[in-house]
Amino acid sequence: MHIVRYPSPSDYPSLLARPVENLVAIERKVEPILEAVRTLGDATLLELSHKFDGHSLDTLAVSEAEMQEASAQVSEELKKAIQTAAHNIRSFHLRQKEESHPTETMPGVSCWRKSVGIQKVGLYIPGGTAPLFS
Repeated sequence: MHIVRYPSPSDYPSLLARPVENLVAIERKVEPILEAVRTLGDATLLELSHKFDGHSLDTLAVSEAEMQEASAQVSEELKKAIQTAAHNIRSFHLRQKEESHPTETMPGVSCWRKSVGIQKVGLYIPGGTAPLFS
């Protein structure tokens, strides 16, 4: 982590600049990964975990015992900060939920949008330049 104390105003632009990524190059790298996951499923994810993170996993699911062990290694202060972040994220997204408003576009034709929750999801989120809980 690079700590900056009392920067001069002339330093603000470089300090606030976000990294610029070449999206076309990124898409070229990511598309084969997505296709492999689509066709080969979890086996691809296990292989990629080893390739990118150096971890050989037997399963993608985290056991209750592993979660408790990891939790024991986190300070109460950080747990409280994570809980606050989770509350803020949840509050924000709950307000994005919309009621379904069917619209009759012509006699006998109704259209509506419906949000459907999913039971569980797995995410891989590398730290990058701004690791965020959300």
